Amino acid sequence: MVTSLEGDHIQGLLENKVYFLKEILTCSRILAELTYENHEPEYGSLLETRERCIEALSSIETALQVELQSSDGAVAGDDEAVSVLTAQIKMLIQEILVLDERNKAAISTELQNLKMRINALNCGRKGINGYQAYQRVNGTGVYTDSRK
Repeated sequence: MVTSLEGDHIQGLLENKVYFLKEILTCSRILAELTYENHEPEYGSLLETRERCIEALSSIETALQVELQSSDGAVAGDDEAVSVLTAQIKMLIQEILVLDERNKAAISTELQNLKMRINALNCGRKGINGYQAYQRVNGTGVYTDSRK
């Protein structure tokens, strides 16, 4: 059985985990509405916020593992608050995964559009270079011998 102090600490860690997962979910929702091309600064800021939240979640996970190992394998599963938080964490992770798949597909589409635009730009440059080729023609010949 987990003592109340350990249970409170585990509950606090889980509450922090829920907080950071909600932050990631909020960032994912906003990212789903934005496009990188039109909102580059906001997009970058949201990605940085997500990264900081993921780093915080990593440290929380480490602390949770240490806490659960120190409690001799006794899980606070019988504590109602902990089980509610665990269920909430699972739900948040599922929502984040769904949004991340949508964002991944949108980013992939945007990347393909950007590649097509770059290719079109390069084709345009080749055409322009073809029309201006006469300016680069050397009238004296292709090869000149500079030896004496």
